[in-house]
Amino acid sequence: MVAIAASTGGVEAIQRIVTGFPADCPPTLIVQHMPCGITPLFADRLDRHSLPHVVEAQDGMPIRQGMVCIAPGGAQHLVVEHASPLRCRLLDAPPVNGHRPSADCMFESLTHRPAGQVVAVVLTGMGDDGAQGLLKLRNLGMRTIAQDESSALIFGMPKVAAECGAAEQILPLDRIAERILELCQC
Repeated sequence: MVAIAASTGGVEAIQRIVTGFPADCPPTLIVQHMPCGITPLFADRLDRHSLPHVVEAQDGMPIRQGMVCIAPGGAQHLVVEHASPLRCRLLDAPPVNGHRPSADCMFESLTHRPAGQVVAVVLTGMGDDGAQGLLKLRNLGMRTIAQDESSALIFGMPKVAAECGAAEQILPLDRIAERILELCQC
């Protein structure tokens, strides 16, 4: 499973990653800090230009191979319910790190997966959302990546992830999709 977090500058960064995925990509969850009403348009645009199926996550939606689920903007947190099959859950809860949806909430929900079964990524954005959740995942044996400073529009979120030791690898944007796919084949 892949989990990606982004904020300022993330729309373009996410598009570059998702368009680099094959149609049968690993199940992918994305938190992009956006206001309500924008994420359906973002998901639709990505779906038209990508091989995997891209949708705005809905509560109870199964998470499947070849599917990319975008967290709805502004209203709820996207987390994973550990049922069979895995399912998206949308939680009504206060903002975390000033954000709803929060990357830390999504990452935290993946800490129950077996070691090595998650590749988590923090991309461009202001603030520190995602760093602590990424660190928890790394400490549990998950693979973690942060976008490098030279390719990030805003090196806030990835910088905090790198500084706290959460990022196993720090890569330029143009290498992240390929590396995600390599790590998912291990």
